[in-house]
Amino acid sequence: MEKKIKRNLMIEAAFSLFLKNGYLNTKVIDIAEEAGVGKGTVYEYFPSKELLFAEVFRLKILSDYGEIEKLIRSKMSAEKKLLKYVAFEAKNMKKFGDSLHMLPDMVMSSDAFKNEALQKTIYDLWVLRFNAMHSIIKEGIANGEFLPADSELVAMSVMGSLNFFLLFKYDMMPKACPKVVDAAEWEFESFSQTIFNGIKA
Repeated sequence: MEKKIKRNLMIEAAFSLFLKNGYLNTKVIDIAEEAGVGKGTVYEYFPSKELLFAEVFRLKILSDYGEIEKLIRSKMSAEKKLLKYVAFEAKNMKKFGDSLHMLPDMVMSSDAFKNEALQKTIYDLWVLRFNAMHSIIKEGIANGEFLPADSELVAMSVMGSLNFFLLFKYDMMPKACPKVVDAAEWEFESFSQTIFNGIKA
């Protein structure tokens, strides 16, 4: 049990520091001190910072998407599923609070992103998200809730809109990009309605 507690402490410490300081500016010694363990203990559990980050990403981001699989299996209408999916993405973003702007840095930072374990985790996340969206859209088209169309194309279009909306809503665009709109005023209900107006039968 003690090993599991130590591991969890290091995961929590790493997650907190990655969000606060960014991946590149977080050192293994910082994580060790935050977790209350020795630097050697961190390496005993995680051979590199890259592998630790990959595990943080898997446990803190990917694992939450188990809720979506339950949503897909539910008996509610496709429209309600899509609304709940969008709400889930909003909730998932909000949990990062003021540190959300650090996520692009965490994911794209050079040595971390080159790590195969992280690449697989990110790939798994994108596949899971797309398959969930596609399943909802396909169901909605089949039962007449959504307009007949190529379900994969519609799913990709809705996902693209959702992702871009989230980037603007939570100020995650690269700093070099001009802030053309004040997305903070937009609500997810308005976004959802805009999407539905385009695909509802």
